[in-house]
Amino acid sequence: MSRRIIIAVLFVGALLAVRAQGAPAGARAPIGGGRSVGAPKTFRNLALFPIYDAGARPGPAYRTLDEALKARQVQIREKGGGGEVNTLLVTNRGTRPVYIMAGEVLLGGQQDRCLAKDAVIPPGKRDVPVPVFCVEHGRWAGRAEFGESAKMVAGADIRASAQKGGYAASMPAVASPRAATQTSGRVVAQTQHRPAAVAEVQQEVWDKVARKNRAHGAESSTGTYRAVANLAAGGEASRNTSAYLKAFARGLGVDKKLVGVAVAIDGRVVAADVFGDPALFRKLWPKLLRSYATDAAETAGKKGAAPAAPRVATVRAFLARASDARTRTAGRPAGANDTVRLESKDAVTYRLTEGGAAGGRVVHESAFRK
Repeated sequence: MSRRIIIAVLFVGALLAVRAQGAPAGARAPIGGGRSVGAPKTFRNLALFPIYDAGARPGPAYRTLDEALKARQVQIREKGGGGEVNTLLVTNRGTRPVYIMAGEVLLGGQQDRCLAKDAVIPPGKRDVPVPVFCVEHGRWAGRAEFGESAKMVAGADIRASAQKGGYAASMPAVASPRAATQTSGRVVAQTQHRPAAVAEVQQEVWDKVARKNRAHGAESSTGTYRAVANLAAGGEASRNTSAYLKAFARGLGVDKKLVGVAVAIDGRVVAADVFGDPALFRKLWPKLLRSYATDAAETAGKKGAAPAAPRVATVRAFLARASDARTRTAGRPAGANDTVRLESKDAVTYRLTEGGAAGGRVVHESAFRK
């Protein structure tokens, strides 16, 4: 056999071996902007697709909500005058910015709440109003302050509703074309005020909390989401999710460019979370994983054998559409940060950026299937 043929045989053999092993880089499908999605890790009806960003680099040294609460560097309290269901006040007493994530569940106050918008609270900033939704409809009593947050973020469907409501609360009242009044011979359009939209979302959140509580046997006299969101020891939610958490205990790998995850339950992509800073993603990964696992546990075994995970190409298409959709500005939280809402035919994405909607560094994106 000639030397040329031997080399060709060896090359083909090496190529086949690499394909058989599933080379990590080759398995990733590009999304755009340097991002790519990899092959999933699966357990039962839950599939987690890692998302990478070739341009990822360390960002500002944010404290997470839990870090700031533990260090007593952040104060979260009810508004004066007896409180307000859908607004809380946040003060950053520390020297580093505090990042709070939509969907984090605050325990205490007059009633437990779910944060409705991502925000960065700058050092020294006092009494920043943040939109929230009640996840405990049967209590309005207690202390004015919140001392802890739950072990996981709210389920994806609750997060989607809360962020929809947070977006509505950030927008100015708009004229309603269906209602008008006659004033001095002129027809004046009436305004459609935000409280109506917020009230509708609040009922939506309560309904979803009730369904999750029933699914995990966690009904209570006050209707609180606390037992599920805190994976109460000995409770059904803790037992239902334990196998999932054990299966994913090693995470999604140690790649330094890992910035997020797309989530499929029962063979269907339902959500994605992507961060600008890999370190911030790693900090919040445990809270996110518990949420994904709890959502998956609700339907496990109810549809027979677990459906196969969607193809990487399917997930890639969902993510590409979600991140390249029509952009709508959703107001400004604390500091110079903007939250924008992007909507495609099958997904709604909420994006928090550091320097404004136009070209600012992404802090966090959360996408939800409609």
